[in-house]
Amino acid sequence: MKFKILFGMLLALVVAAYTSHPSYAGVAGDVACWGGTPASATNEICIKSVGSIVPGTTNVASLGTSALRFKDLFLQGDANVAGTMTQTGVLTLSAQLVPLQRTVTQINTLVPTVVGAVVICTNCTIPYSLCTATGTLAAQWARAGSATVGCGTGN
Repeated sequence: MKFKILFGMLLALVVAAYTSHPSYAGVAGDVACWGGTPASATNEICIKSVGSIVPGTTNVASLGTSALRFKDLFLQGDANVAGTMTQTGVLTLSAQLVPLQRTVTQINTLVPTVVGAVVICTNCTIPYSLCTATGTLAAQWARAGSATVGCGTGN
């Protein structure tokens, strides 16, 4: 219910912004578009007739800023994030968390992006061992709970 209210409020703001400062009519299927310049025929964001809110161009428009943030976000379905997702505060999951699963061979070549990254070793000596990154180079993984027993290399 909160999502419908939030979406309705967002749609009302979009329509208000569009009707007071329209940039151009958009393309087929657009209900409202704004941002950008009419001369370049580009938009920062559009509402599609199918109910989607989409950017005019990939990797250009942001939703909020570091100084001006939205309060709550309510989603149902999948959230696909391409890039880094940063969480501050408390993260409460009401679902299953499924870490990356890899074999010993794959872990030996896997380069962690951050210390503390997590992977499940599917065929280690102890199957389905939880492994954490101890560095940011290939094969810098240790079995959770042990600083000396590695993941990969037959462990």
